[in-house]
Amino acid sequence: MKLNLIIPIAFFSCLFVCQTFALTKDGRDEILSQLDISIKKSGYVNACGNAVVPDINRIDLDKFGRKLFFQVVVEDSKCYGASNSEISLFLSEENGFHLVLNSSGKMINVMPTQHKGMFDIQVLGAGIAPPAVWQWDGIQYR
Repeated sequence: MKLNLIIPIAFFSCLFVCQTFALTKDGRDEILSQLDISIKKSGYVNACGNAVVPDINRIDLDKFGRKLFFQVVVEDSKCYGASNSEISLFLSEENGFHLVLNSSGKMINVMPTQHKGMFDIQVLGAGIAPPAVWQWDGIQYR
């Protein structure tokens, strides 16, 4: 009997907590401006004026979808000496989007371990060394 109550309660609470969230154009523009990426007639360009194609996707980093995180991958950004792809992670909050991770890499691997309610992550594709495990400290990934 107890088990039968858990599922409806979890579903009911998810109606208020879990969200389907589509990133608005304003949200996308805010995230890209924090990465010094602007839109020109030819498309997106980074701070060095090089054409880039940013890929922004939502990523679930807590069990219940309470916090909205967006990962941004910019392939071969080639700016300020960097030639690898860059990956950034933003947290959506009431007062805007906050950068909580910025690293070289192409993909985030979500680990089963957690710190302070968020899953630990690894940034993959940043070289030949084994990827470090990044942990949530309550404000950002370190």
